[in-house]
Amino acid sequence: MAADDGAMAVAVNPNDAAVLFGSNVGTSKGIEIWGIENLKPTPWPKDRYGEFCTGEAYMVLNTIEPGKQYDLFFWLGDAVGVGERGACAYFVVDLDQHLKDVPIQYRECQGSESGKFAALWKHSGGFHVVSGGAASAFTHVEAGEGLGGKARLLRCKGRRAVRLDEVKLESASLNDGDVFVLQQHDVIYIWEGKESNRWEKQKAGDSAEKLNNANGGKARLVRLSESPDEAAGFWAALGGEGPVAPASEGGDDALFERNAAASVRLFNYEDSGKWTQITGLSAPPPRSALDSNQIVLVDSGSENTGIYVWVGKDVPKQKVVAQ
Repeated sequence: MAADDGAMAVAVNPNDAAVLFGSNVGTSKGIEIWGIENLKPTPWPKDRYGEFCTGEAYMVLNTIEPGKQYDLFFWLGDAVGVGERGACAYFVVDLDQHLKDVPIQYRECQGSESGKFAALWKHSGGFHVVSGGAASAFTHVEAGEGLGGKARLLRCKGRRAVRLDEVKLESASLNDGDVFVLQQHDVIYIWEGKESNRWEKQKAGDSAEKLNNANGGKARLVRLSESPDEAAGFWAALGGEGPVAPASEGGDDALFERNAAASVRLFNYEDSGKWTQITGLSAPPPRSALDSNQIVLVDSGSENTGIYVWVGKDVPKQKVVAQ
């Protein structure tokens, strides 16, 4: 059951999914994730749930009520290859058919994720994107080893829907309006811009703990606002202390979230029992898009404001009950 243009018309054998995804797929409430490795779906490590690589394609199944209600997402990184992109779309259809066409499908592209997708990671350290592709995404890391000793810098930005993105490992990446997490093998620093907000600070702390736990919990967590005397190690990892860009260079948080809200989508409830996206609308959609003869689902694009169902005053009662 496609809620947007995420599905592809591919003829597949629904029995394949039991082999590819396991016979228990979709039988318990919760989230399951697969990446595409060697053009086949491969389970994503649970301790990395919420982390996505720019060169990868992922399938995310959220089982809300086994056998009755599923959300099936496929996420595409900016640098994902054509092969992985096609394989991911193919296996989404395979899994959808295995679950008897019950899942609602969503296509998510890096930088334009829906609020519904972002909300999945609210209680697991948040959603964040890191560089890398198939070769690095599935690199096995023993607890305590870290990511091959490679340091990385993550930016936390937003208010109601804070997200993390990996940025270049240098002081020039910093700005006074956001919070940054620097991950190293033995220490994780949290650096707070002078004008950063409390949501960014909180998300940075949650994410730092998650990163540490995923690597054995052996790193020290240092919030530089509380331990300024340890700043030398932070600046050394960035190639030396340099001027910090003003908050304006990082972009306005409100505008950042308005851009996310611009992805508001409307779906009409059809007599066939399926939701069909209303296309050709301006962003955000105008009130005139709500037809008094229709039932319309409104995806707000925000994890906090959520999804609404609008029922037109002229909709027959039997259609409302069926919905």
